[in-house]
Parts: sequence; C-alpha cells; structure tokens
Amino acid sequence: MANREPVPVPHSESPLKASKILELVRDELHVEPEELTRTRKGSWARAIAARMLQKLGNMPQRESAEKLGFGAGAAVSMQLNRLREAECNNRTLAKLIKKSRTSIEA
Repeated sequence: MANREPVPVPHSESPLKASKILELVRDELHVEPEELTRTRKGSWARAIAARMLQKLGNMPQRESAEKLGFGAGAAVSMQLNRLREAECNNRTLAKLIKKSRTSIEA
C-alpha cells in the first residue's frame, strides 16, 4: 500500500493552535489531559477533540491522530463516523458538541 499524502482540510479564516483547542476541549468537557490521549470506553472526548482539531485547527486526520494518540488517521476517521452517528441518536451529546464548539470559537 502506497503512502498517501495528507488531504488538505478546507481552511477557516484563522485556525486555532492545536494546544489551545485541546485545552479548551478539556475545560469544556471537564476531563483530564490524559483522557484525550487514551482509549476510554463510553467517552466521546477524543472524538470531539479530533473533530475540533479538524474543524477549528484545519488539522488533517493524520496529524490529529498523532496529537491524540490514535494509531493512524484512519482511526480518527472511524471515531468521527461513530461520533456523527451517535450525535444523530443522542440529543445530549449533540448539545454538548454544539456548546463546546460555540465556546471554543468565542
């Protein structure tokens, strides 16, 4: 399998630094820093952090995988797909994600 180049993410006007995004996600979700870098059943913190890194930091999945301790960019993709599916079925999760993004963008 050939090593593929990262796919560029559409840029917002001024992307936030990864460290700032992760700090804000931790604060908003009330989690310890370690929770964003290790697997924890039932926690959406890593997936939410990955989404915020991608959307607000213009970070490709491969880079967010490295920052969050995922094995590869494909693992981030799988988590984001699960998050989207769960968000459709769980209003509380959807509200939490929306509130987190709004707070981080402020």
